Amino acid sequence: MNTPPYKKALKYLIIIISVMVVCAAVVFWINSEFDTFVAVVCAVLCSVVLSFLFLFYYSFYYRWARQWLLAGILVGLVLFLLLALQNELENVYSVMMTPKKYDNYLSLQTHTPYRKNGKTLSLLSPNPDKNLEYNFLFLNEHAQLVLMQNVYYPHFYKFNRQGILIDSLQLTNQCDFEYAFLGSHYVNLNDNQSLSWAIDGDTQLKPITIVNHSPQWTDKQRRTFFNEVQNTADYYYIYEIRSQESDQSDELNTSKSKEKVFFYRNERWQYFYLSPNEYTYQKIPENERSKGENNPLIGDFSARFTKETTCKHHSIHPLYVTENNRGLYIDLVAKGVVFHLLISRNNPMFGSIDYQPLYCLKNGDEHLETYQDLMFYSNTQLLYQLFYNSQEVYIIRELAN
Repeated sequence: MNTPPYKKALKYLIIIISVMVVCAAVVFWINSEFDTFVAVVCAVLCSVVLSFLFLFYYSFYYRWARQWLLAGILVGLVLFLLLALQNELENVYSVMMTPKKYDNYLSLQTHTPYRKNGKTLSLLSPNPDKNLEYNFLFLNEHAQLVLMQNVYYPHFYKFNRQGILIDSLQLTNQCDFEYAFLGSHYVNLNDNQSLSWAIDGDTQLKPITIVNHSPQWTDKQRRTFFNEVQNTADYYYIYEIRSQESDQSDELNTSKSKEKVFFYRNERWQYFYLSPNEYTYQKIPENERSKGENNPLIGDFSARFTKETTCKHHSIHPLYVTENNRGLYIDLVAKGVVFHLLISRNNPMFGSIDYQPLYCLKNGDEHLETYQDLMFYSNTQLLYQLFYNSQEVYIIRELAN
């Protein structure tokens, strides 16, 4: 069998690869943008493919070609395995470098409930469905904690001052809706319904009726009545109508307004449509779009806690960040009991402890301590505390006798 010469082909291969890589690199150096970076990557990949094809062809004729081809395949396989197992290798290294004194720290993902010295730290939600989200969490007028979670339909739970579940409710006929909590009243903005279960235990959804004769009002009458509602209603909420399908009472919207107002006055819920000529949702100042809208305990704390105070006694004590920045070891102190916890993340989220400040906020009887995305909530009216790790809400309370 005749052996084909390779030197001339190798010369052309080197010239082609050099031109591709050098040109792409120069373009990237002149204009460092994503498109030029992609060009560099493509040039490198093309060079690898051309080299593989060259070695594959001449491996049938030359031993050195077979050796280089095998070496290239082995190197490529090793690089692929390193990339595929990068997270696992980082985790193994991180565990090896973590000081032994943290071996007794427990992960909330695998060790709840966590019982210690007469207290228990457990998930707040009694529902084992891991897909449920913490849509709403607030204290009602009786200082009872109300939790709403939603997947397909709402799940409600109510806890007393000791943190014990005392009532629950599921609304299986409520789905694909928009809602608001005004005071402790749940208001379905699409179907014009209200629920007072959070405050009085009534499980029946009540219809919200339109104000008599309001569909025939003039723009001036609508404007006058809206001003009156702003001054006299206990709660009100301006709902922006996004489509006819999102408003079950669309046939009553004779003015084809894009907003309607729900309000609670004299222990009665009603609604009316705003004037399309005088008002739009964007024109109304943000602080006038609602009155009495409930701010959740877990969520946007900026509206609820505005007074920063000195942290005299920390509850969150950050101690150590793992080498892969995916784990944070903390001591969580609740009423004198110290829980040794490992907070884990799938991505490298935790930065250096030295550069992450700890904040303490106060709002009347409420206290909030934050560190990075961790939050610890306490209230002098309550016999329990809440801990939020950006994914789940945990309750710390006395063990039941």
